[in-house]
Amino acid sequence: MSSLVYHYAELRRIVLAHSENFNEDLTPRQKKKKNIVKFDNPDLIITKKAAKRSYASTNLKHEITADAVLEFVEKNRRYFTDDKKGELTFNKKGDNKEVLEIEKRVKILGQKFDADIIEFDDDRGQKGLTSELLYGIVVNRTDKRITVAFRGSDNLKDWLQNFQIFDKTPAEIKEFAGNEVDVHAGFSNYLFKQRSRRDQNTKYEQIMDVLEDVYQNDAKGRDYSGYELYITGHSLGGALTQLLAFTLSGSKKAQAFLPSAKPVTAMSFASPHCGTKGYARKFNEFEKEGKLRHIRVTNDGDVVPHLVHITAPLKRYKQPGVNVHLHSKKKATIAYNKVQKYFPNPITVIKTHGPPSHRSRLMREEDGDLVNKDILSKSVDEIYSEYAGM
Repeated sequence: MSSLVYHYAELRRIVLAHSENFNEDLTPRQKKKKNIVKFDNPDLIITKKAAKRSYASTNLKHEITADAVLEFVEKNRRYFTDDKKGELTFNKKGDNKEVLEIEKRVKILGQKFDADIIEFDDDRGQKGLTSELLYGIVVNRTDKRITVAFRGSDNLKDWLQNFQIFDKTPAEIKEFAGNEVDVHAGFSNYLFKQRSRRDQNTKYEQIMDVLEDVYQNDAKGRDYSGYELYITGHSLGGALTQLLAFTLSGSKKAQAFLPSAKPVTAMSFASPHCGTKGYARKFNEFEKEGKLRHIRVTNDGDVVPHLVHITAPLKRYKQPGVNVHLHSKKKATIAYNKVQKYFPNPITVIKTHGPPSHRSRLMREEDGDLVNKDILSKSVDEIYSEYAGM
């Protein structure tokens, strides 16, 4: 269901930039320059003006469903179009009549899952170095799962964070691991550093508050206390995925409301190295205790999963979890607690790093049959049993 968050994110970005409902302070000249238009029923997907909040801790005032996203796009199709890559863009002419990719994909999601986006946090009010972390949280009643989804590296600040080579032990990790665990300072700052004087809570604290609210709230007769927690993300989002999953697995506060019989599961894609040997050692300890699982998907030729290891070779960074390594002409190779050897190609990094390349290789078919059907047919528990012996 993380794809619902990504579709919602690109749609929301366009609407906030071009809707007259959310650009009321602009002069007529500014509105013309920014191509401000009147969308039909923007409250279907933007909750700023809603009177009542579903959860006390969330930025969203009410849940966003796939059906609501689909209804909004269908009513406002004229203002959107697909670019050559199939990505949603604003159509200032307001004349599109073609069915959009987002309509097709969201319709399938709505038919397949009973799920809501309950939180969406995007502080990207400005460009460049002021951009912040984006994440969404989804409750999936069909699979009885709560998912935190992070976006990937998106701008200049993100890449500067990726290339930082300093280590630190944030207080949230020191609480359960002492000083034995060092993690990448840039990734740590995203989660654990106070963002501004106005906003006293860190992103980690915000996510923790929402999760606690959802797991302990039985409003509307819905009890989510036994739902599994999944965390997922690509690139920078992949690093944050494993870092958040690791920290929640050790946090006394989180363990008080998370279901004790179910591990926190991280599904990372193209994640850089996140921590040193002490981090990997503690990560493995949580795995053996049944608190944590990590499926780490990488793409042959992608340089990003090697970034920190390349820029700081003496730091002895380690990648934990079960690695599913994708190839262009053969099925995925799988290994536990290893970085599988391959040649990172900086020339093709954009092509091999992006989510479309991961998706196409993972779901590749030959003679009408999925090449990776063996790994795709297995549960996380089955993968850990076979490849990690747990």
